[in-house]
Amino acid sequence: MYIPRSLARPPFSCKKKALIYNKNSSNDTKTGYYTTSQLAKRWGVSVMTIIRLIEQGDLRGLKIRGSYRINLGSIKEYEAKVAF
Repeated sequence: MYIPRSLARPPFSCKKKALIYNKNSSNDTKTGYYTTSQLAKRWGVSVMTIIRLIEQGDLRGLKIRGSYRINLGSIKEYEAKVAF
């Protein structure tokens, strides 16, 4: 007997994950971390520029499963340093 995957296992739900990945949220400062694409959009640069800043040590970021997360404190420090 075939059981659709959605019925066999309830969907994973996590409130913390919903806060981080909620794209409908107009206020991005609720979360403690930004993705590279969110930060690139905020600053008007490419994603590769953000990755280069992390690898050079100008921004502090975590690499989780192949994608970076940048701490909001690190973003504020860098913005103050370069005077956006």
